[in-house]
Amino acid sequence: MTFINHKYFHFICVIFILFGINISKIMASDCDAFANAASYIDDEEYQKKGLDCCSMSGVSCYDGNQNIEKINLTDMKITNFKKVFKEFGKMQQLSEIALKGLTLDTNELPSEVGNLVNLKTLSIEDSNIKHIPEELANLKSLENLDLSKNKISGEIPSFIFKINSLKSLNLASNVFYGSIPKELINLKNLETLNLSGNGFEGYIPHKLIELHLKNLELKNNKDLKGYVPPFQNMSTCDFEGTGLCTLKDEKCIAEINCNKEEIEDGNEHNGISDPSMYIDRAIKDDKERYNRNLIIKNKLGLVLMVIVMIIGDVLVCWCFWKCVHAIFRPTIRVHDLHDGIVREFKSKREAREFGYDV
Repeated sequence: MTFINHKYFHFICVIFILFGINISKIMASDCDAFANAASYIDDEEYQKKGLDCCSMSGVSCYDGNQNIEKINLTDMKITNFKKVFKEFGKMQQLSEIALKGLTLDTNELPSEVGNLVNLKTLSIEDSNIKHIPEELANLKSLENLDLSKNKISGEIPSFIFKINSLKSLNLASNVFYGSIPKELINLKNLETLNLSGNGFEGYIPHKLIELHLKNLELKNNKDLKGYVPPFQNMSTCDFEGTGLCTLKDEKCIAEINCNKEEIEDGNEHNGISDPSMYIDRAIKDDKERYNRNLIIKNKLGLVLMVIVMIIGDVLVCWCFWKCVHAIFRPTIRVHDLHDGIVREFKSKREAREFGYDV
């Protein structure tokens, strides 16, 4: 009887134990995890058993396997948001989650989101979220974070400034307030920042000029004031509905051009040692105060929106009237003496066309 050398025997045992520990992970596919998550999603398609998850709407997989790459859910009801994210966390190659218009069992983003360490895009929009967990800072590969149109309130949580891989941050249409935090400077890769539709106030920190921002949207924060720092790479912006002004000769402009007093005031509040910085870019005449073309453009946009809404309302009313008329309009009945039958017509005019005197 031949015995295995005890050294090799120990080696084989170790391999076997390690394999045993990980066998469940090897056997379980992303589709298994998605099937578990789908049991908490109130959608007829997702409740069907035995379907290939990669063929489902809103799910994208890498070619040739069942590794899920992207999940996109819109206008669905989720009965256990926490367990859904727990299952999402098992998908090692998942890079994008986009959720919009969800009806949730909670108003908190689950802490399990912190397990999605390979995630590059996280978008949870218009889903009544009020709280986001610190575990969000675990997402060291995250490039795009969109939490717009929710109900998150207070100051921007400090742990967001630890996600220094971010290229785009969208916190628009929430209930944030306070000053725009200077800690945004920690997001060295940030190119797009959208804080529109909140309650931010005060001045834009001048230090943020060190960021390579290409797009800055701050509209409808009525208590923002002072000048917008001259970001070198910025090509698109929106400062409508704020008290912000822009320096002369900027590519991206507000409705108001800065005067000398506003620039001096901004320098003082930003702690700039040279009070005359940017004074040469102040307007010299009140006639230069307003960027009339931009104001006209914004007003025209508002007028067009109102016109479209009015046309939409008129069309709805017309369609409603046509439906009611089709259902309830009276039927004209004529007794045909020749044939001895009663004929029905939609109108007197139609009856006359058939030769009946009504």
